[in-house]
Amino acid sequence: MLAVRGILDFVYYAQYQSHTEDTLQKMDDALKLFHQNKAVFVDLGHQTHFNIPKIHSMVHYTTSIRLFGSADGFNTELPKRLHIDLAKWAYRASNKRDYVVQMTKWLCRQESLHLQDLFLTWHQHSLTPDSDNGGDPDDAPSESDSDSENKAAVDAPIPTLHTDVSMRQLNRFIMINKIRGYYLPSSCPLPNTPVSQVQERYQAPLFIQSLEGYLRRTFPMAQQPIHIRPFDRIDIFKYISILGPSRPHMSDTKCLFKVRASPESPPCDPRKKPTPAIFDTALVVEDPEQFTGNGVAGQIKVVFKLPPSGLLGNLKTRHALAYIHWFRPLQSFDDPMRMFRLTRSS
Repeated sequence: MLAVRGILDFVYYAQYQSHTEDTLQKMDDALKLFHQNKAVFVDLGHQTHFNIPKIHSMVHYTTSIRLFGSADGFNTELPKRLHIDLAKWAYRASNKRDYVVQMTKWLCRQESLHLQDLFLTWHQHSLTPDSDNGGDPDDAPSESDSDSENKAAVDAPIPTLHTDVSMRQLNRFIMINKIRGYYLPSSCPLPNTPVSQVQERYQAPLFIQSLEGYLRRTFPMAQQPIHIRPFDRIDIFKYISILGPSRPHMSDTKCLFKVRASPESPPCDPRKKPTPAIFDTALVVEDPEQFTGNGVAGQIKVVFKLPPSGLLGNLKTRHALAYIHWFRPLQSFDDPMRMFRLTRSS
């Protein structure tokens, strides 16, 4: 665990947008902690050696940051797309025979097309609209205007995976959900699921009692007694995405965190193993006004919605609901591990 803690601390420190000598020293300490305890993986037979280029490159991180600046969220997985651009697409363009020669020729042609596209783009921008008509010299762009335009082009952000895909998803979410701080799939993957099945598959034996208690507190003036039967049905989701605050030390952009609650499911192919159950643990803020900074830890067991009709008459909840197994308050702190100990509440 000490080796895991060291590598995790190093990874999180490496994501900082700006560094001080204190943070760089903590990076070195975290890496040193990993190297001091990594032998446990060899002793347990999980790893035979650590001659891995990425692990070796971690030694040079702090030196590179001092020389060239912070890594600023760079991920070594970003160049992996070149495998698709330079290998997969090239192989698919061949006839699968003597494909190395064909892939090489295909890449040369792609480079030629790219260079031609760059030339045509440059040539198009170099032509002014009034070049053929002898336009007014006063209308020609001044040198200062050209410099400002070039500077703006240079300062424009370079599109990346985060800015291109994640930002579109985040902007769409914020545009649609101006008040709500979470996102659910538009189509429910498990609609009309019996409550009895929820208790069995989701390991939630007190689901009915908990839901009844919540509804009685939410609708104290209900016209009919609130009783949930095992054959009543609800709509269950496999995950919920929470809009988290920005982390200024890493990024000024907010991000969506996916919290999963999915039971074990049998495979489509009988020769394969079943998909294991995934019930994520989250820190829950029960009362924002009394929040002190720690929150309450809980394991998300079920994410669901009450159906529009068919359950308890006209009782409807505005938001999605979650059934949570609580842990005890965060009090027991393990100093060597620098982590809290979690114990389930009875």
